[in-house]
Amino acid sequence: MAPDLNRTLLAAIHRAVAEVMNAYASEKAGRRLEPLDWSIMPSSGELTGYVPVDCPEGDGEVAIVAAAWAWSLDLTLVPAGPGMAGSVTYAGAVEGRQVVIWGVTDRDVWDNGPGGAR
Repeated sequence: MAPDLNRTLLAAIHRAVAEVMNAYASEKAGRRLEPLDWSIMPSSGELTGYVPVDCPEGDGEVAIVAAAWAWSLDLTLVPAGPGMAGSVTYAGAVEGRQVVIWGVTDRDVWDNGPGGAR
């Protein structure tokens, strides 16, 4: 059976976006930043970088990794809204494109947030 073309194309796009964004931000920062997982919203072109769940630094360092990315891309901290306790979000425009950096900073709070375990 042939692979699903749409799934294959989306996976290739996400890999390419991750490669470009990880290199771009590291170059702007002047040092290698912890690589993020990236997605792109097809309808808006918004880019979202996710600090990996298995971040080598662990939950306690996710905020530091996200802040380093925010600093390199000149993004602004977004206050946590309802249902977002235990996470951090930064957002802003990079060369006219909306970019968001997001990560779970407290796994216990996030997993047991409003509405029970996620």
